[in-house]
Amino acid sequence: MEEVNPKAKEYLLLHIGQAGIQIGHEIWNLLQSEHNLENNGTLKEKNNQKLNLDNLNSMFYEVEHSHEKKYVPRVCFIDLDPMTISQLKRLD
Repeated sequence: MEEVNPKAKEYLLLHIGQAGIQIGHEIWNLLQSEHNLENNGTLKEKNNQKLNLDNLNSMFYEVEHSHEKKYVPRVCFIDLDPMTISQLKRLD
């Protein structure tokens, strides 16, 4: 069983409405690059840098997909108009 760091924190961010979703999308793109993640959620190759999993796991949820670890953002986008989220899906 994996040992849990008692100081580690987990966040879930809510982005509501068109402006919240658009701003939230840019924030998550920034967090992805800061945590060395590709757009598909896999880790980029790192050269001699120690990965801090506590920081990564606080903003992203680790899942295994096709024998490959991926990191999914801990986020919820909410809007009554489905067009806003549909536009973001087309951008990625």
